[in-house]
Amino acid sequence: MRAELVTLFDKYQTVSEIKKMIRDFYNDLLEFPGLTGMNINEYYNFVKNIPYVRDISKTEIVSRPKYLLTVFDALDCKKKSILMGSYMKLNHGDGSYRLCLSSNSPDKNIKHIFTQIILNGNWINADATYSKNKIGQLKKVTNFEIVK
Repeated sequence: MRAELVTLFDKYQTVSEIKKMIRDFYNDLLEFPGLTGMNINEYYNFVKNIPYVRDISKTEIVSRPKYLLTVFDALDCKKKSILMGSYMKLNHGDGSYRLCLSSNSPDKNIKHIFTQIILNGNWINADATYSKNKIGQLKKVTNFEIVK
């Protein structure tokens, strides 16, 4: 396994790395035929049921799907967004998903990322961060940004 340490200074640099992991390594999922054979609801439920853990303070860790599924015991929102984006890119192409940044705090400081997917021609939330979440669940946010 090759690891690379990159200093990330802001949320946009972190998002850039997340997009790179999806773009360059989405085919990692082909090594997991049990996952790629799932429909979107099954896959979403699989990802949301991976235990959640926050990254170490002042540290942002992103990785390719193969390592997220084999090395990590628990994942945060960034890593789960990589898995969701990779599945959608592999099975439905580039325009089938997008990354969204959000906040639910009064200060509106963005601290969360999640995936939206196209389903029946509509963008729906597919935030697999927490096991209690549901696909299509509406979010109460104080700040929201679609990643370009």
